[in-house]
Amino acid sequence: MDDIQQKLELIDKQLRGGVAESHKQIISTAPLLFAAVGLIAGILIQDEFGLPVWFWPAAVGVCATATIVSYVVCRGREEKLPYILAYTALVCFVCLGAIRLRSCEQPASNDISKFITSERKLVTIRGQIITEPYVNKNEGWAFAKFTHNDPTSSFYLKLGEVETDDGWAKLSGTVRVQVNEPVLGLKAGDYIQAYCWLDRFEKATNPGQFDVARYLARKNVFVAASIESREAIEVIQSGSTDFFAKIKGKAKKIAVQSLLGSPYPQDESERLLQALVLGYRAEMDIATFEAFRRTGLLHFVCLSGMNFGIFVGMIWWLCKTAGLSRKIQAAVCMIAAAMFVLVIPSNPPAFRAAIICLVFCLSLFFRRQSNPFNSLALAAVIL
Repeated sequence: MDDIQQKLELIDKQLRGGVAESHKQIISTAPLLFAAVGLIAGILIQDEFGLPVWFWPAAVGVCATATIVSYVVCRGREEKLPYILAYTALVCFVCLGAIRLRSCEQPASNDISKFITSERKLVTIRGQIITEPYVNKNEGWAFAKFTHNDPTSSFYLKLGEVETDDGWAKLSGTVRVQVNEPVLGLKAGDYIQAYCWLDRFEKATNPGQFDVARYLARKNVFVAASIESREAIEVIQSGSTDFFAKIKGKAKKIAVQSLLGSPYPQDESERLLQALVLGYRAEMDIATFEAFRRTGLLHFVCLSGMNFGIFVGMIWWLCKTAGLSRKIQAAVCMIAAAMFVLVIPSNPPAFRAAIICLVFCLSLFFRRQSNPFNSLALAAVIL
């Protein structure tokens, strides 16, 4: 009872302390929160104001000088040191976030965006498909019932080469490819050669219109490739040469086979099951997708941290029921989480949940108390 009484008194003391005590508690238990907030703030500031590149190294220098001066002034008062370190980390990570955004926005010297102007260009390019080709049947278009539109296909291509008068030249960057018919036989990882038109995305012209150019620019995609037919695409090498991509593809195939009994969904019920459990919803029927959207239940077919938490929670409960020690439980959960990440599509919510799960499990190995704010802040920094 003495231990319980002491903890209750500590809680009462923290509650009476108000903002100052909460501030001290955050610094002592969740120091990574300052790093995460600083990183996010730096990205937002740079995105909004577009400050010159020299500003941020200068800010780091000013921060370092202020830290040294503060340390000298506060010498002998060690209780002030955590505050100095926390806010130094905050300012440094603000600068780091801004520099990170600047580096992401700087294309390579041979990036495709530097060679495409407002005029369309007819070229032959080579590159690797990095997303599964999506067939759009145009059923969701508001005027689809008044006119006939053939299905089209789209995917993202990581460029490798472009044909010039002097032969093939190295090229970098990512383009969004639009094919005016379904592309059968193409899959992510294929290295292809395509004869296409290259053009820049047009900005939104009407108020309230979705700005495709702005949306894709945040993904460093500035150029669109338009291909008339599947015949203009030649597969040079089928399948990815990337070891990790091969492992991920194999894991997905095994998971789908185990779930459905076949490598591919055969009907709409299996497509829905694949979306609910594994998060792959590209093959869902457009009518089913729209029904989920209109009823406000679209989050059921969007893989999130909740799905990840349910999965890992079940593994933890099974290990606990089997009588395994906490360290073995943590090890099994880490392996299960890694396998689940390989199977599901890459998305920030699931990846964030995986990082938090990993941090929690590692805290058991090192016998440390896992702090939710600290774990969430670490996930934010890594993402």
